[in-house]
Amino acid sequence: MKTPIKRMNEIVTVFIEYTEINGGKKRPALVYQRNEESLILLRITSHFENKSAKIKKQYYHIDKWEQANLAKESWIDVGSTETFPAHGLNLKVIGQLSLLDKVGLSKFIENFYHQ
Repeated sequence: MKTPIKRMNEIVTVFIEYTEINGGKKRPALVYQRNEESLILLRITSHFENKSAKIKKQYYHIDKWEQANLAKESWIDVGSTETFPAHGLNLKVIGQLSLLDKVGLSKFIENFYHQ
């Protein structure tokens, strides 16, 4: 069964593998870019306080996290992406960024990559 191509700025849940140990977990992610063949997702996390200053600089705070249907205050990690095939994934749409956060994220990414 084909997974429909998700729209940009939708928040989905997807299984993401850990980078340092075996395994992974289902977590929220933002559909950042898409085409017929792939989805590029940005990880969403609720863990911010214990991160280093360097890592915190790559986290965009989601102002309207409750409106986006997230269970906790959350941040989008713009420093790394996850690429998945556009079809055949078990994705569930759980929310969408507010207009305020879409604009804020766009500005944040522009500033982050053009420092």
